[in-house]
Amino acid sequence: MKRKILVNGKKIHDKTDLHDYLIKQFNLPSYYGRNLDALWDVLSTNRNLKKITVIHAGYLDTKLGEYCKSLLNIFIELSAINDVELLIFKEGRKNETK
Repeated sequence: MKRKILVNGKKIHDKTDLHDYLIKQFNLPSYYGRNLDALWDVLSTNRNLKKITVIHAGYLDTKLGEYCKSLLNIFIELSAINDVELLIFKEGRKNETK
């Protein structure tokens, strides 16, 4: 079954938080290297993703700057090559999931 993933920027305050959060949300393997290259390696071969929704991307950008932009570019590339639906909201969204 294909998975829908929610990334809530308000739950992430630094790079360590980000990778802890991504491990949990994407159920990443134990060998995941906790960097963006490793994230790409794992996600680009994952055919079980249907949708990635990023909320509070503006907050994430404030906390991570260029690293946030690189993360979002990974999601954009992933959506292009693996037919994953991608939604990015600068703030929250109506009926936001906690």
